[in-house]
Amino acid sequence: MLGRTAIDGRHSISLVRCGSRVLVLGVDATGGFSPLAEISEPDEVNLLVDLCRLPSGGVAAALGELPQVVGGRVSSATELEPAESVHA
Repeated sequence: MLGRTAIDGRHSISLVRCGSRVLVLGVDATGGFSPLAEISEPDEVNLLVDLCRLPSGGVAAALGELPQVVGGRVSSATELEPAESVHA
């Protein structure tokens, strides 16, 4: 896991490195995961990983950059259909 940032008291967003991809996951209070997006373009993956490593920014900074990274398009970030919660 690259990191997590809280949205509110019950929900957060996690960035998870999975091989050459970064998965953007919604996490609820019970620990259930919902896939939100998959970033697979190498330059975008590297940028998100680097942003998550920054002490001043972390995941919140990476998530803030996400719209700029994908340029508002889905061509390099594949949107995933909402799925049932999966517990790790």
